[in-house]
Amino acid sequence: MKFNNRPAAVLDPEATGERIRLLRLQRGLSVEELARLAGDVSVQTIYKWQRGECVPSADNMILLSEILQVPVDGFLCRKYLKAG
Repeated sequence: MKFNNRPAAVLDPEATGERIRLLRLQRGLSVEELARLAGDVSVQTIYKWQRGECVPSADNMILLSEILQVPVDGFLCRKYLKAG
């Protein structure tokens, strides 16, 4: 798949989860503290994000960006699909 003659980019859940984990640690937050600050997000969900099993919803991405003090694209990671 190509877009404007470049390989298409898609969200990389594993790399995004690792970025969320690193930003959380840089802010000195435990998973439990991040879940509490996020309000309606369980500890299990945050672990799933960090393992790349799923990605946050758009609403949770905005919430995470505020909690972690980075723009949304500061924790989203992309990978490129190979042509063919």
